[in-house]
Amino acid sequence: MTDVAVTTSADSFSRWADWLTAAGLEPVALPCIEVVPASEDELDRARRAAGEADAILLTSPRPVGLLWPDGGMPAVPVAAVGPATAAAVEDAGGITELVGDAGGDELLAEWQNVDGRRIVFPHARGADLGRLETLESRGAHVERFPVYEARPTPPGPDPVDSALFASPSAVEGWLISRSLNELRVVGVIGATTAEAIRQAGGIADAMADEPTAEAVVEALLAALERKP
Repeated sequence: MTDVAVTTSADSFSRWADWLTAAGLEPVALPCIEVVPASEDELDRARRAAGEADAILLTSPRPVGLLWPDGGMPAVPVAAVGPATAAAVEDAGGITELVGDAGGDELLAEWQNVDGRRIVFPHARGADLGRLETLESRGAHVERFPVYEARPTPPGPDPVDSALFASPSAVEGWLISRSLNELRVVGVIGATTAEAIRQAGGIADAMADEPTAEAVVEALLAALERKP
């Protein structure tokens, strides 16, 4: 059985492991990032702003769990980057206005009727915020709230055949103690992570068509068939 490293934070392992196991692969927990929440004061500011906003933009499920861990998300329309993020919103009692299926840039391009709206965007510290110019150029007022930091951390030494990466931070963490050259297949969740692999001198063999664990695993399976 092919061993596949799951390099996301430890709290996300089960979501990836379920899809890998269903595909006949062996998931191995090798977290390469540590999630450090913002201070409670910073989280409170983001919660208050979200409750008073016209809309919320979410490009990851993680801010939902940090801001509304026990549910009670405000009834403010949400633009969610993909099905996993939309599911987290609904589980927390929120409502989705738009669910993307091809990444953050495409989500913003599809989002209509933003002129004059106050949009709150909780995100990871250090995230690329340049894409928000798309919304602001169309008249939106975007308020940015860093609610956590994804710190790269070295993975364990367990031998694996392949690996899945869901963020550039995870790539950075992997490279602290290991090499991309040891992997037969490198799978990534999207173009931003693929670019991080390229800059590190590697090649993303498998990239998801949409930012979901299921899509990444499907792409990984196809790549494994091409590279026996």
